[in-house]
Amino acid sequence: MRHIEDDDPPWAEILMRASRVMQSDGAALLIFKDQIPVEVQQFCVDPGAPPSYVEHFAGKDILLEKYGTRHSGMWLDTEAALSGTDRTRNEYYVDFMSKYKMRHIRTLILEERRNFTASLSFHNASISDNSRFVNSAPVVTLAAAIQDALLRKKEALNQWVRTAEAAFDTLGEPICFVDDHRELVSASQSAMSILTSGATVRLRNGRLWHPTEKIDSMLKVAFDQAARNGKPSTVAVPLMPQGFCMIDVALSRHRPHLENTALLMVRLRMPRERTHRALDVLCHVNGITPSEALVLRS
Repeated sequence: MRHIEDDDPPWAEILMRASRVMQSDGAALLIFKDQIPVEVQQFCVDPGAPPSYVEHFAGKDILLEKYGTRHSGMWLDTEAALSGTDRTRNEYYVDFMSKYKMRHIRTLILEERRNFTASLSFHNASISDNSRFVNSAPVVTLAAAIQDALLRKKEALNQWVRTAEAAFDTLGEPICFVDDHRELVSASQSAMSILTSGATVRLRNGRLWHPTEKIDSMLKVAFDQAARNGKPSTVAVPLMPQGFCMIDVALSRHRPHLENTALLMVRLRMPRERTHRALDVLCHVNGITPSEALVLRS
C-alpha cells in the first residue's frame, strides 16, 4: 500500500492487491465532492457500472443514505444498511447492485471532510453472512496500512508546503497554495494577512476570489492554464487604495488531495515602494525587465 504515497498512485495495482485481501470480486476508489462523484478508479468492475453510478445511482446509494455521519477508517456494509428492509423493493439494490453483480458491498472511508469523501469499495456477487470479516486480522492490517500511507502522504505534503512558505517568507515573498478550483490548501502568515485584508484578491468560502467579475475571470483563466498546461501565469490585480498586486501562479508536482487535482503555488507580489508601484505592471504588460521598465517610466 506504500504506493498510495506516490504523487500519481497506481490505483489499478493498489485496488487489485486490496481486493485479494478482501476476497472480493472487484474494487473501486470513489471520490465525492458535494456528494457528487468526481472520480472513479476501478478493478474488475462491470464497464457499465461506473457511468450508471455517476449519472444516476450515486444519489440513491444506500450506504451514503444510511450512514449520515462518517469518519476516516470507518467500514460501511450494504448488508447492515439493508437489514430489516425488503431489498426487492429497493431501486439501488435491484437496478444497480444486482444488475452489476454487486449484491454485497463493503466500503472503507479513506477521508471525510467538508464537502469531500474518498472511499474504497469492495463488491461480491454473492452475499456473505460473516459480519465480523472486517475485524479479521488481514483486513485490519490492510486498513491500517492504507491509513498509515495516507497519513504519511499528508505529512510529506504539509512538510514540503511549510518549507516552501518559510523559504519565501525569508525573501519577503508571501505565498499560498490552492487546488485547481482555487480552494485554499495553505498560506503563509504574510499571504493570509493579504488575503484577509480585503485590499486585493481575497477569500470567499475558502476560495481565492475577487469581487470584480472581470478580474475574477482573469484569475480563473490564469489558474486554469497553470493547472491544465503547467504554464505559469501572472495577473495584475488592483490594490486598494492604489497600485497593483502581481499574482504569480505556477503548478506544483504535488497533489493536495487523493483526487486527480492540481496543487498550485500562488505568489502575491506587493509593491516594494510607492515610487515603484507601476514597475511590476509595466514588466507584466510589456514583457520587459525591471531595468527596461525604469527606462520606460522615465
